Amino acid sequence: MADPQVRAIVRGLTQLTERAIKKITLDVTANLIGTTPVDTGWARANWVPSIGLPVEEDLSQASPTEQSASAAGARQQGALAGVAASYKLRMGSVFISNNVPYIVRLNEGSSSQAPAAFVQAAINKAVTQDIRGLK
Repeated sequence: MADPQVRAIVRGLTQLTERAIKKITLDVTANLIGTTPVDTGWARANWVPSIGLPVEEDLSQASPTEQSASAAGARQQGALAGVAASYKLRMGSVFISNNVPYIVRLNEGSSSQAPAAFVQAAINKAVTQDIRGLK
């Protein structure tokens, strides 16, 4: 049987790690939403966090309209709330997916609204800020 002090330390580290993962997930998603170029809002609304496995939805036949973006945005907000409310380390990794067919082109700089590599910049910004905040 483990020492009660060791168990308390492990429990504290687990809780700290879970909070950090939740915060990084929420902040990366917020950064991605904020920096994704907008025409209809379809690409912006399809940053979807998930626990355990990435979202693998085929959006190649979906119509990128403001109405479909609104529905995707509601799903996005539900997924964010789910990660924030229920994530535990034992559940596995957290993913942030965007299955819009042209997301790679946007990240390569095809839109004048966002620089190339805006995805990497959004991730780096959140991780850097959140890690500094742990100190």
